[in-house]
Amino acid sequence: MRTAMLVWAAWLGAAAVGAEEACGGLFNSSARGVIHTPNFPRPFPVPIRCRWIILTNSPSPSIVVYLTQVYVTSGLSVTEYSYYESESYNYGRKVVHRVTDQNVTETKWLWSGYPALIIDFQLDALEGHHLRVLDTLLDVYGFNITFEVGAPVHAHTCNALECSFNGDCVAAADFS
Repeated sequence: MRTAMLVWAAWLGAAAVGAEEACGGLFNSSARGVIHTPNFPRPFPVPIRCRWIILTNSPSPSIVVYLTQVYVTSGLSVTEYSYYESESYNYGRKVVHRVTDQNVTETKWLWSGYPALIIDFQLDALEGHHLRVLDTLLDVYGFNITFEVGAPVHAHTCNALECSFNGDCVAAADFS
C-alpha cells in the first residue's frame, strides 16, 4: 500500500491544478468519500490529469460509486483491479466504465467486487467535453461523485438528468 501512496503522490505532483486545490487522492480503507474536479461546479484549469485510488482490505470487497453530478462527456474512466500496489505492480485490470456523451445521463452508479478501484480523469480542453442545456447547464463543469465501501447499492439515487437539471442533488451520508 505504501507504493500506491507514492504513485498517488507522483500523479498529484504532475496534476497540481493551482494553489487552492489539488486533483486526485488516495482513499485507503475509507468507508465513503467524495471525488470532484477542482473548483466544482466552476471551470477548472486544463490540461488536467487526475487519479483517485480507492482501496479496501475487506475479505469480501464491495465498492459503489454514485455518478450523481457528472457533466463531462469524455475523459472520465473507472478501472477495477484484483490487486493494486502501483501502476507497474498490479493484476486483474478491467475497465468498468468510460463516460461518453451517449451514457453520461444513463449510468447512475457502478459496483465493483474488487479491492481496488481507480478513477482517472484527463482533459486537454474544456470546450466540447461537457453537457450543455440552454438556460440550465451552460456554466457547470466537471463532476462531483461519491463512493461507499462495504455498503449495498442504494435504490434511491439520482444522476444529472433526474436531479441536477432541477437543482443540486444532495443526500445525507445514510441516504435518509
